[in-house]
Amino acid sequence: MPRGFNSFISKSIILLIACTGIFYYFNKEYKLLALLDSEETQTTQIRETPRAVRSTASLRKIIHSNASSVTLEKTIVIFQNGTSVFITEPSKNHVIDSISKLQQLGTDDIKFSVIRVEDGAFIVSFSNLGVTHQVFSNEVEAIKKTPLSQLKKYLTDTEIKKIPDHWNPTLQGRIGLIARAWLQTDIQQPVVHKILKGA
Repeated sequence: MPRGFNSFISKSIILLIACTGIFYYFNKEYKLLALLDSEETQTTQIRETPRAVRSTASLRKIIHSNASSVTLEKTIVIFQNGTSVFITEPSKNHVIDSISKLQQLGTDDIKFSVIRVEDGAFIVSFSNLGVTHQVFSNEVEAIKKTPLSQLKKYLTDTEIKKIPDHWNPTLQGRIGLIARAWLQTDIQQPVVHKILKGA
C-alpha cells in the first residue's frame, strides 16, 4: 500500500478522534450550562405569599360597614378577599384606578398599621393610599388560635431574617399579617367583588 495513502488514513483517524473529542466536550459543557440555567431560574423565582381567602359572610359585613363612608366625592372598590380601596371622584374607571393603587403597594414588605375599633373589630391600613382591611371579632378569635408555623408563612424573606428565635407577635401583629395576606391575594389576582358609589 502506498506510503501517501497510509499517511492519509492516519491523518483522517486523528482528525476523527479530535472532532469526536471536541463534540463530546461541547455537548457536556452545553448540558452543564443548561442545568445551571435551570437551577438559576428556580432560585430567582419570586416567592408568592400563600393564598388567604376571605369568607362570603365577611364580605357582606365589609360592604355594609363601608356603605356609610361613600359620598359623591368618594367611591369604595371592594375586592374578592375584602381589600377596600378608596377612590376620589371623579374617576373614569374605578376598576383600573383601584388596581393601580394595589400595584403601587407592590407585593413584598408591605407595611401596615392596625387600629382597634368598636365591637372587638380592627381596621388595618396599608400606606397612605386609602387601602384598608376590616377584621371582625369572629375573625380575630380565629387569628388568635392560628399557629405560629402558619403565621410565619405570611412573613417576607426579609422579615424572617429579622425575627427573634422565640418570635411571638402581638395580637395586632397577627391581625396585620393575616390582613396583609388577604391583600396580597387580591394583588396577585385582582377580582372586584363590589363597587360602592355615591348616588
